[in-house]
Amino acid sequence: MKGFWFKIVLIFVVFLGVFMLFGCNNKDKNQNSKRKVGKENSIKPEEKKFINEYYSDEVSGDSKGLSKFYSNPESSNTLAIKKKLENFGITKINLIGIYNVNSKNRLKIMVSAFNAYFKGISKPRPDIEIVTLINKDNSWYFLNDESILNDNEQQWLEDEKEKQRKFIVSNKKIQDILKLNKTFDDENLGYMRACQQKFLSDTK
Repeated sequence: MKGFWFKIVLIFVVFLGVFMLFGCNNKDKNQNSKRKVGKENSIKPEEKKFINEYYSDEVSGDSKGLSKFYSNPESSNTLAIKKKLENFGITKINLIGIYNVNSKNRLKIMVSAFNAYFKGISKPRPDIEIVTLINKDNSWYFLNDESILNDNEQQWLEDEKEKQRKFIVSNKKIQDILKLNKTFDDENLGYMRACQQKFLSDTK
């Protein structure tokens, strides 16, 4: 799925201003309703484990095994992912945290933050990505083929992606992660450019 620029889904931080999202909870809702909403819009241990395993397998696993994390393995482009990991000297990726989880039926969307470790560099490169999961046959997958969604699901997902982009811009914790991301790139500019050139050369 995704993350860092070598992922299927890339994160572009917009610079059009800060938008704050406000919930529409009514004061007269009872506690049971609130608990239900909270439960639906939270990350469960098995979902967090799934994302953790993906980040780990990005480095240690092969492209075929990695493709099994996606809703459509044949269009997962995991060969390119593995090639970029190799060219950039990524030695490990681990999960920092998951934020702003929203769900509807079989779909779940969130912002995931992770650290990428590079060969010969002590500090990790933190980054974020918008992650969409889909539940198929009681198992979770990264959604990489939106053609399987119905019209209502498609509209919900488009609306939620926009909300997540606004959350990224407005949330202090996420912005702090992105500042560390920029600091890493500034401090390792030569290394990152050399890796990018190597990747482009290898893919010609």
